[in-house]
Amino acid sequence: MPSTPVGQPSIDPSLIGMVTEAVADLAGRLGVGPDAISVLSAELVTWSDASAGCAEKGRLYPQVVTDGSKIVLARGSTRYEYHTGGAIIVPFLCTTPSS
Repeated sequence: MPSTPVGQPSIDPSLIGMVTEAVADLAGRLGVGPDAISVLSAELVTWSDASAGCAEKGRLYPQVVTDGSKIVLARGSTRYEYHTGGAIIVPFLCTTPSS
């Protein structure tokens, strides 16, 4: 598993599997090994709607409080957010985080 920088928030133990999935996905997208990805944080969150914190412009979402997770990864100085929420149980790369 990739390293977690010193002084950063710890990973919620219930999210270890999702963090591993997110790291593998990002490493594949970037064409690097998983060790090139840093885990900055992984936390359980409550999103304000069913977009899981990743609303697409022009799309409507049910306005219901949605439990999920937010995983923040980095390669160098570039940060990447992976989200889950509601029925979305596999972390997905959110390119337009809304929170």
